[in-house]
Amino acid sequence: MGEFSGNFNWHTDNNRHGEKILAIALPDERVIGFRAKKRTKSIDRLPLNQGDAYLMSGAARWHWEHRVMSVRMQGSGERNFIMSYKG
Repeated sequence: MGEFSGNFNWHTDNNRHGEKILAIALPDERVIGFRAKKRTKSIDRLPLNQGDAYLMSGAARWHWEHRVMSVRMQGSGERNFIMSYKG
């Protein structure tokens, strides 16, 4: 079953949702950012446009903090909507 999320903070996933997560970006001009758990300022970004899907598993979920944010957003404040399937 899918779920909608409106705001993503930096996080690592937990395993209660299974090994993999498939997510689809609903709004345009988003990025998923990845950073080391040490909360460094260095962020790797993957651009997402409306309808883009990504599958995450392994280290991307458990060992890297990640979040989805607006291309224009430096901090928080703009809402995201991502439909995700976990399993």
